[in-house]
Amino acid sequence: MKRIIIAIGLALLAAPATFAQGTFLFSGGSKTVWDDYSGAYPKVTGTTIDVAFLIGTDTPLISQIATSIPTNNAANTYPGNPGYYQTDVAWDKILNDPNYHLATNGGTTVVASVNPTNGSWTYNGYQSFTIPNTVAGGTYTVYAIGWNSSFATPQAAAAWEEPVGWSAPFIYVTGDPNALPPTAPQQFGLYVTPFGIGPIISPEPGTLALTGMGLASLLAFRRRGK
Repeated sequence: MKRIIIAIGLALLAAPATFAQGTFLFSGGSKTVWDDYSGAYPKVTGTTIDVAFLIGTDTPLISQIATSIPTNNAANTYPGNPGYYQTDVAWDKILNDPNYHLATNGGTTVVASVNPTNGSWTYNGYQSFTIPNTVAGGTYTVYAIGWNSSFATPQAAAAWEEPVGWSAPFIYVTGDPNALPPTAPQQFGLYVTPFGIGPIISPEPGTLALTGMGLASLLAFRRRGK
């Protein structure tokens, strides 16, 4: 009997922590995310991209590069091309932002990510889920990211400095199942801005030749000065 009472007591103590978490929905409408790996039009995803989202407070560090990667620009890593950014810098600002963390499902450490179809996605069968360290009925800032689905996690893509795209941040209100009446989580897909993920663009042969000529000129100039 004593063991049963202790077990019930522990369950009651654990219950508030579980019920206090906020509930989320993670979805994106048609053509919310696109890729520019092939250069084909329209630029929408098939199975080439995975998406996830980050949750936090204040303005995310990634906004220092751009508020978002728009759908009419290919994000790439070569200066002079539209949407230029350095992938290692972008990933660093995304994954090492002290005010933001990748959303995980429930009490697990598994990132809440999904593979879009035709640029739209529905995570968890469009069922709400909890995220640790959130509160029911809480207000948070969130933004979505996308990366090459050949890499299982954002961290793996970051390690290879793969291109990454991101949406503009927006305010999100969690659901509260214990409110009277219970409140549903905000519709994620209504607020996320469309964004794109582009390829790594290498310099054209002519550009490489010009770079080589410039370096040769500098070396010749230094030799003359000696």
